[in-house]
Parts: sequence; C-alpha cells; structure tokens
Amino acid sequence: MEEETPRRRRRSSKAHERKRRRAPSESIPSIALELAGSDTLFCLLLSALSKAQDSPNSSCRHLSLIKKCLRKLRQALLRESEAPVSPRSLPVPILSLLPVIVKSKFWDIACLGLEVVGAAALRSLETNEQIALDSDILSCVIWGLRSPCRKLKSAACGAMLDLSSSSVGRERLLECSALETLICSNEQLENISLQSSESFSVLLKGLWTDLNSQILVNSVFESNQTGDFYPANSRVNDLAESIFRLSIDGQCANFVPSEDIRKRIFGSDEEKDKLAMPITYQQDIRVLKTERHLNREAHFFSDSWGSRSKKPYIFNCDDIAKCEEALEKGYTVAIRGMEFRFKSVAAITKGLASLFGQPSVGANLYLTPPNSQGLARHYDDHCVFVCQLIGTKQWTISPHQGNLLPRLYEPISGTCLSEASNGMDGCMQIMLKEGDILYVPRGFFHEAYTTNGGFSLHLTLAVEVEAPFEWEGFMHVALRCWSWKNLKQVVPEEHPTGSLDFISVKLLHIMIGLLGNSDPTFRKACLVGSISWSSFMSNWLGQSQRTIFSNLIEKINSESKFMEVLMALETAVRGNEDPFRRLRWLQILDQEGGTLKGHDGQIFDFAAEDLVSLCCKDRQKAEAAFMNVKSGFCKEMTLEQGSSSYRLVLEKYKKVRKQYLNGMLSLHCKLK
Repeated sequence: MEEETPRRRRRSSKAHERKRRRAPSESIPSIALELAGSDTLFCLLLSALSKAQDSPNSSCRHLSLIKKCLRKLRQALLRESEAPVSPRSLPVPILSLLPVIVKSKFWDIACLGLEVVGAAALRSLETNEQIALDSDILSCVIWGLRSPCRKLKSAACGAMLDLSSSSVGRERLLECSALETLICSNEQLENISLQSSESFSVLLKGLWTDLNSQILVNSVFESNQTGDFYPANSRVNDLAESIFRLSIDGQCANFVPSEDIRKRIFGSDEEKDKLAMPITYQQDIRVLKTERHLNREAHFFSDSWGSRSKKPYIFNCDDIAKCEEALEKGYTVAIRGMEFRFKSVAAITKGLASLFGQPSVGANLYLTPPNSQGLARHYDDHCVFVCQLIGTKQWTISPHQGNLLPRLYEPISGTCLSEASNGMDGCMQIMLKEGDILYVPRGFFHEAYTTNGGFSLHLTLAVEVEAPFEWEGFMHVALRCWSWKNLKQVVPEEHPTGSLDFISVKLLHIMIGLLGNSDPTFRKACLVGSISWSSFMSNWLGQSQRTIFSNLIEKINSESKFMEVLMALETAVRGNEDPFRRLRWLQILDQEGGTLKGHDGQIFDFAAEDLVSLCCKDRQKAEAAFMNVKSGFCKEMTLEQGSSSYRLVLEKYKKVRKQYLNGMLSLHCKLK
C-alpha cells in the first residue's frame, strides 16, 4: 500500500500539468457556460461566430463552442425559469444572432439554431410572438424549408410547427409564404415513391382505427340544434382526407375476372363488419317499412330525420342500438355503399362494371325481418342484380315498364305513379332462396317482402348507365371524331363562331339529344367498352353492337330535321336553358388535345342565342349546311372510328371512380 502512494502522486501531478498546459480559450468557456447568463452567452456566441469566420484554421474549436452555447440555450428554453433566459421573453441580443446562426454554412449549427427558434416559440406566448414578429428569423425558417439538406429541412419544419402554436405565429407564417413553400406541385407528388406513400398510409390508418373506436364510445361527432354537423375536432377530417388522398392510386380492391363474375356474382360467407362513422341517414342508411295495403313507406327515425329534411341527420350510438328495436317492429335496415366498406364487394363491383362496359357499379345491403316489406312498389333508373344471401324473399315484378329505359335521376311522371298504385295484375312472382340471383331491368315496377321463413339478407348490385355510356353518348363521341377529321381544314379563323358547317355540328348534337328523348334505343347501354368472356360472346357482342350502331345512324339520317332542332333551340333560349347541359362531359376529349384550332374546343361555350341568330340570318344556307353535315356524318362514320375515343372517355371515368373507391376503402376497411 505504501508503494502505491508515490505513483498516484506522480499521475496526479502529470494530469495537473496537462490541465495547466491547456489553452485558456478551451477552459474558460467551459467554466463560463456553467454559470453563463444571457449577456455572457451572447458574448461567447458572438466571439465564436466571428472567429469561426475569420480563422478557418481554428474553426473546429470555435464551432464546438457555438454548439455548446446553443445546446445550453435550448436546454434553458425548455426548462421553467432557468438562466440564461427569463420565463417570458428572449434577450434581444441573442435574438439578433439567430438569423446568422440559422444561415450558417455548417448544417449542424443551422439545425441547432432552428431548434432554439422552436424551443423559444414554445417557451411562452410572449416569446412566440417575439420570434414571429422578427422578419429576419422567419425568412431564415422559410429558407430552411427550401434547403436540400434533409436534416435542416426537418429542423425547419419543427420550428414552423412550434411557431404555429399561436395565432400570431400562424398569421405571420402565412404572410411569409410558408404555406406556398410547403405545398408540393403535382410533379413532386407524382415522384413520391409508392413505398413511402404506403408506409405513411399504414401509420395514418392505425391512428384512424384508434380514433374510430373512440368515436363509437365517446360520441365525438355531435350535431348542433340547427342540425348542422360539426366534428368535435377538425383534425378528424384532416386525418380522413390524408388517408383518402394517399390511397386513391393504391390497389385496395383486387380485380375479379369477368368469368368469375359470370359464374357466381356473390358468395354468402362474407364477414359483416361495422361501418365507419359518421353514418348519415338517407346517404348511408335507411330504416323503413311499407304497409302493403297502403303502398307507402314509413321511416323509423321520422321524428329525427323528418324535422331536418334539409339537413343531414347524423347517426349516433343510441340510433345504432335502436336499429335492433326497429327490426323487431318490422322495419328493414338498408345500408348503401357496401362497395366502399368491403374489399370483397368492391372487387366484385369492379369486375361487374368491366363486364358491362361501365365505369362503376354500386352495392346496397337489405336486412328485412319476417312478414315485412321494406321499400314500396317502385321502379329503378338503373339495372339491378339481386343476390339472396340469407333466408328467402318473395319478389313481384310487373311485366309492364313504368318508363321505358329511364335515365338516371329522371323525375317520375304522374302517370307512372298512378300505374304503381293501380296494382300489379299479371305480374311475375319469384321466391328467391339463398344463393339465387335475380335480374331486374331498369324501369320495371317491383316489390319484395318476407314471409314466415325468417329474416332475409340480400345484396343489390346496381348497374347505372350514365349519359356518356348510353348509345346516345357514343353517337355524340362519334360526331365529335367525325368533325375533327373532316372539318379541320375549313375553319375560317377570322370568324369568331366558325363556319356554317361547325354550327351544323352543334345543331346535330342537339338533334341527337332530341332523338334520344323519344327513341329508347339511344338510351340503351353501350357495350363497346365491355370485356367479353369467350370468343363466341365476343363475336356475338361485336355483331350486336354493329347492328345497333347501324340502326341509330339510319335513324339520325332519316329523322334529323333542321326546323325541329331550330325550334328546340329557340325554346331553350326562351326558357333560359342550356341546350348543351347534358353534353358537358364531351370536354374530356378536348383535354386530350383533339380540339380544332380556334374553334372546336369552345363548342359548348357558344351562346344559344347566337346560334339562333346565325341560323335565322340565312335560314336556307344554314339548313343546307345542316343537311350536308348530317349526310356526311351518316355516310362516313363507322363503329370502329368512334370506339377509340369512346374508350378514352370510359377509361377516364373509370380512373376517377377507382381512385374514389380506393380512398373510401382505406377509411372503412379494417387493417390486417
């Protein structure tokens, strides 16, 4: 033990000697930082910043001191009432150094400076406003957002979020164009990797799942006394929108081959799951029944929904529980939009839509108790496939159509309503059992009810034929293609409205619409974009479409009258109506660069009054031009020439519907 003592003394002496040899600039700041006040910290930072610029050879030592000072300052800001800062404000001298620090060429110094800005913004409202009102500091934060350095950009985002914690901070950031700096262009969004998008989407979906559980338990969504819907926190909507946007280009719903759709439209072993909140009455769910002798629907929630007929009624937890009571009283629960809630249903609707050449197909679910009828006798403006999943249901279908191939959202006439109330004599009676599928064409009156056999659960797949995908829509596309090809060389550029030939094209579009109103063949679904499931069907379908096209061309050629279309145009002008209202979708083709220079892209922006005036100015020439255009179109146009443009319109519609479907599925489906 006695021998070790001299060694310890020698070691201690050597260590002491090394400390004595250290440069004063290294030891003094370390001691000063421990006891530093705001003035001392300012002096140390100012000196180190100055020497780092003037003495590159010794910059490492000075940079180290700057980092220590900034960490000390950040630590003090994050703690209550700790030197070197007061609880309420940041010393002005230190504040003046922050722009220099943030714009340092050394990214680690700049990041620490931004962290100090963020810590100061969170210190108190006074320091937040102090930072926000300093234009130099704000411009440095915005500069950091534009930096190519990922860590610096991240630090700038953090500082901006901290500044946003006060209203003054948010206003100042908006004034300094922080929002414009953050917003991505379409090109930047397209360059985001799919892997990054999916990873972030999974994180958000986890938050959404947790939030959805809280909504069900705590009734986060509330309605005020006027019936307007207000979410308890706007971040709920922001989260839903983010998930939706990240998911629109994903593969949430797999494609089911058309052959599988043809063999079995739906299976009865699907898992039933809860719906995402909020549930809006009439939009998402209906609870109703029909007294058969009255043929009139009654709603279980009439007291709540009826008093707010112009306001959305949001279901709450109590309403969901009351649905069981409604079933016991004979009410049917009808849930809409099942394709947005289950991937399996979405896959089937996508396959069915492709099979029939339509952009989308809807799906609704109906649960009916024994001895009950849900919907009153009615006809639909869309074709329906009824898939019986559980139990049995009696269907009654009239052999007569209430309206021959009605269009979507077309108002029901009084004559049709009287026919519905006169009974269903000579109608077809069908008992659907589990696994059965019933096709009900649009326009046919029908009703369905359960017997003593128990509950019935069935799914309806609705094939809606929208205006562009009727045969009338195909003829409009065909006329558009023909005019591009044959009239391109004769547009007088000095004439603001074009030649009489172009005016005649506009009139022929109106004439085709008039024929569509009177001839149901024009309202038939066009299957040019459908996917056939065998070579036989392909040949048969192709021949069928050619026959329909030829018949419609003949109809246009023989029944298009100049005076009839002119009278219809004059009637529209007197009634202040837009004769091209149902044709606006044709502008999709203009967006593809197929418009005629100086004219054709503005075909539907042309005032109807000017058309009437030009036609009446020289009626004989206008009529001759109309008949010439009509004859040329009918003689020269073929099905194949119009098919490519028609499919282009269909694909554009399908793309948008797919994006919407994927976004909705992300909000409704459980994470696996």
